[in-house]
Amino acid sequence: MSTPQLIPLESNFLVPNGTFFVELIAFAIMFGILAKWIIPPINRAMEARQEAIRAEFAQLDEAKAEAAASKDEYEAQLADARKEAAQIREDARAQATTIVAEARDTATAEQARIAEAGKSQIEAERQQAAHSLRADVGGLATGLAGKIVGESLEDDARQSRVIERFLADLEAAPVAAAPVPATAPATFAATEEALVPASSATSSEAVDDGRFEGAVQAPADGSQPEGYLVKGNADSMLYHAPGGRWYDVTQAEVWFKTEDDAIKAGFTKAGTRKSS
Repeated sequence: MSTPQLIPLESNFLVPNGTFFVELIAFAIMFGILAKWIIPPINRAMEARQEAIRAEFAQLDEAKAEAAASKDEYEAQLADARKEAAQIREDARAQATTIVAEARDTATAEQARIAEAGKSQIEAERQQAAHSLRADVGGLATGLAGKIVGESLEDDARQSRVIERFLADLEAAPVAAAPVPATAPATFAATEEALVPASSATSSEAVDDGRFEGAVQAPADGSQPEGYLVKGNADSMLYHAPGGRWYDVTQAEVWFKTEDDAIKAGFTKAGTRKSS
């Protein structure tokens, strides 16, 4: 049986020696130095850094709150702006509708005014042309009729009756049925019948009230009696109703209230008698 070998004490690491105590003292010194001069500044720096981070987080939270408030305010302002824009559009539409309606009414009124002015001008020109035509055609008719019957027609009343008879026959004659030379003798033959005898024409120059039933004598100034619309020519026994071709240029010798009154008195409507 062998004997176990003993390890020297200086070689056993579990047994403290001088190196151990030196290292322990050095560690204590280093720990004291770290604890007093190095670790506190580090701790303070870390605490300051943590405070700064907390402050930054607080500022960030505050900024987030402000951003949220600003967003809410922006959205509210945007909603108000949209409402205001919609109201402006509605007002613009209403104003545009009003402007269009006013423009349409103005245009309609202006159109009516222009049309009325045109009608008045046309009526004035028509009457002027009718008077001019009456003078020209009447002068020609009386001149030719005077040559036919061989006597002068300078008397105004006789000349007026001749013109009335001539214009009435001219109105009654169909324009396209025959050429002018064929209708002229018939027209002036009718005019000649109205001139002969001269004493008969003279006796009918003045028509008293009551000579024709329902008729009144034409005023000397050529005005229209109130309530009487139909013009009558006692010599030709023709009457002219309002709207007729020669109504405006005809000088009435008698007046009737209605066409029925003229027909009852024996008058014939101008333009309805057939040419011979």
